[in-house]
Amino acid sequence: MLRELPEPRELTAGHWRLRPWRDDPDERAALLRAFADPLYRRWNTASAPTPDERGVQRFLDLAARGRREHTHVYWAVTEPPATGTSEPSVAEPPASVAEPPAVGPGSVLGGISLGPINRTARTAWIAYWLLPEARGRGVATGALCRVADWAFAELGLHRIELGHAAANGASCRVALRAGFAGEGLSREAMVATDGTTRHDVHQHGRLATDAPPGGCAAVPL
Repeated sequence: MLRELPEPRELTAGHWRLRPWRDDPDERAALLRAFADPLYRRWNTASAPTPDERGVQRFLDLAARGRREHTHVYWAVTEPPATGTSEPSVAEPPASVAEPPAVGPGSVLGGISLGPINRTARTAWIAYWLLPEARGRGVATGALCRVADWAFAELGLHRIELGHAAANGASCRVALRAGFAGEGLSREAMVATDGTTRHDVHQHGRLATDAPPGGCAAVPL
């Protein structure tokens, strides 16, 4: 039986932290950089947030609605806060989204979301993305392992699914390391952010009954 969706809380994924998104200048600046990032635009869908303040507001509204309606959970993936602090400082957004800020305590590295959640089938979709400075560090694998484990243990989900453009090898490697087996190809199922280009989609799935993936062994809870 699927349990009630609890209020989002902070999760630990190895060195990194997963926490609910905040509506403040730092968070908005990070989201604006993410949505304008060329790789984010290349591998995302036509329904992705636009790379402007309107897109940022739409994303934050979707996260709040998902939490309110118990259909989705959105986390920011961050560096841990500085020792002895619980809140990162709030600074003005950078003048240009082209220059990434230095990674420091509490810095946003990316995002991960679970949903929509099908309570009858006990299934959900999962998605993740990273800012350029966070790539190649194991951040996405750690976050994916942690949220999947949380969803199986805390929500009682039986199956979690994800899909990515078939040519996006980096996302495929993350999924496989986190125990999401490749399950086939959906031809031209994804419309890119330009509204015209179509990508084949590689489908992955992980079951609560699957053996613990080796790629998650180095991600302490």
